[in-house]
Amino acid sequence: MLLPQALLHLRHSARPMTGTPVARAVADATTRLLGDRAGITTLLANDALWVEGFEAFVQIVQATLPGDLKAPSARRVAASTPGLYVPGVGTFINAPLLAGRTEISREDGLVDQAVAGQVALTLAHETAGHAYMAENTQLGLRQTLAGSWQQAVAFAGAVARIPQSAAEADQSVLCLCGQVIILAEGWARWVTRKLSPLLAESLPGAAQAILHDGHSEAQMADDETARRLMADLLSHPSAAEAAFERIAAGEGEATPHGVGLALFEALEHKVGAAGCIETLYEACRLAPSRRPDVFLLSCIGS
Repeated sequence: MLLPQALLHLRHSARPMTGTPVARAVADATTRLLGDRAGITTLLANDALWVEGFEAFVQIVQATLPGDLKAPSARRVAASTPGLYVPGVGTFINAPLLAGRTEISREDGLVDQAVAGQVALTLAHETAGHAYMAENTQLGLRQTLAGSWQQAVAFAGAVARIPQSAAEADQSVLCLCGQVIILAEGWARWVTRKLSPLLAESLPGAAQAILHDGHSEAQMADDETARRLMADLLSHPSAAEAAFERIAAGEGEATPHGVGLALFEALEHKVGAAGCIETLYEACRLAPSRRPDVFLLSCIGS
């Protein structure tokens, strides 16, 4: 849980990327793709934070994710988390993970074009993906407010007895995350793919790393499973809500990341890239009265 003193510590454990070619490239590409709606997202890209040490990123994971996450669990999460957007704080880049080292400075990392390319993709995923949704949609703002309440309860509980426990506040955040995770991860992966050619254009030295970002065999297999599952759900839409609930809980045939991307791929085939952006807003407006992933599926099948 994120207490105020932890927030200050987090920012001091990282270096700002303001003015770096990578931050400028992500901000410019986001503006080119999303136009006037990019808004604050471009500022967040420029204000991203480079975390030099892996252990520092582990502490960030512990301080920001819901619940009392112990160090071993936080270390496992950090080992598979290249970046993390925290509303009200900023975007943290897990540079050691991207560079395959336990520690790496901003200067050393950004002169390595392979690392710079991975940082650009991660920053795009977190800002044009998660930050954009959090700052520009009704559902994203609701999720941000829930997180702020969680932090307030955690702080108040540390100094006084209060009616709502930190565990209850954590649970409300987790419940909302379960409703939004497929949409959020799908949007973030899809928009990062749309930004990749623009990033390669702005960062020619890192173009190969950006355009030929190799996913693991497990990720590619998951994406294929998700596409097959999407075809099945389009044929049997009445089963979609239960299926999405299982997937969001980590109990489905494919991951939320894979299913979310499959949703946006199918939606783009139906309505085009501009239509995907408009549908994101509509899905977020209707939630939580209607699951946003179910709404996207209905748009594809209509």
